[in-house]
Amino acid sequence: MKILPSLTIASLLFFSAPSFAEVYDIDYSKSTLTFSGNQAGKDFTGHFNTWSASIDFAPDALADSHISATFDTASAKTGDPMLDSAMPKADWFHSKSFPQATFTSQSITANDDGSYTMTGLLRIRDQERPVTIPFTLSDLSAAPVNAKASFTIDRTAYGIGMDSDPSGEWVDKSITITLDLTANTQ
Repeated sequence: MKILPSLTIASLLFFSAPSFAEVYDIDYSKSTLTFSGNQAGKDFTGHFNTWSASIDFAPDALADSHISATFDTASAKTGDPMLDSAMPKADWFHSKSFPQATFTSQSITANDDGSYTMTGLLRIRDQERPVTIPFTLSDLSAAPVNAKASFTIDRTAYGIGMDSDPSGEWVDKSITITLDLTANTQ
């Protein structure tokens, strides 16, 4: 009986086939990249109007999963004219010399509670620092997929606001970055 060995080989090949990360297309009309902090005792929230991301992800192929993002620093807006006019200037984002900030993942791991942790490099201005970003995903079998993440950076580690407020007296050093992404597989 040659059928049984053939079926055994076929099932071994099928069930041991390698997994590959899936490419996701972000629905930018339903996704946000925001930042928040405190300035002179008043909370503020801003967003980046211009940004893009590349997502290759599969929970069973985390070693092959990669996420990267680019955001235009001049597109940062809070709705506060004073903050909005200051952010692109040399002391803050210095958008003329550093028009883009970037993030590139280095590893993604699964957590016991079903969430994930991503580590990578965040570059703002001429400073690149490692960051750890916890994130959650909606059901991957249902489209679209929603991803949520929030993490905090020290703005002074990136040289932001070092001339006017290095101590964080007026603008807190801690800035929270929040992502709410909606995407579909290609």
